[in-house]
Amino acid sequence: PDLLGIVLSRECRVALDADRVPVDPPPQPVGGHPRPATQLGPFPLIHGVTLPAVLDVITGGRFMLGVGLGYRPEEFAVFGVPMRERVSRLTEGIEIIRRLWTEDHVSHDGRFYQFHDLTLEPKPVQKPCPPIWIATNPKPELATPRITDRALRRVGLIADGWMTDNTPVARF
Repeated sequence: PDLLGIVLSRECRVALDADRVPVDPPPQPVGGHPRPATQLGPFPLIHGVTLPAVLDVITGGRFMLGVGLGYRPEEFAVFGVPMRERVSRLTEGIEIIRRLWTEDHVSHDGRFYQFHDLTLEPKPVQKPCPPIWIATNPKPELATPRITDRALRRVGLIADGWMTDNTPVARF
């Protein structure tokens, strides 16, 4: 089955109005227009690199990609992906997307994905590429400080921004 189609039919959330996207701070309009955002469900379970690039072209360079680890064991079980691999898959996936958005003739021999001489077209309008925000919601009262620290550190190391629910930053 078409993996991206399955995920999109069930998990895709597209926001065309900046104040409907639960981020802190909210994405700023570009040229007076809201910045569209999409979150394609649990990122370690998808292989969607073309759709975000096309959406960036369609929106004239105002697209923002939101990704997350996923947290429901049943979603990972359906795809035969162990939950313990979700951080590694997210990290490798973001590396691949950034390279495919900015380079031609990309080869990758990673732990989860392997390909040779791949070029993605169309390239995104934004240079070097659309911003990638990680959605993570480590509730301080429910998560250990170690988990919260790791989640926020990951955002700082591999993403361009942080998407969360309505948890104020001050609670962290």
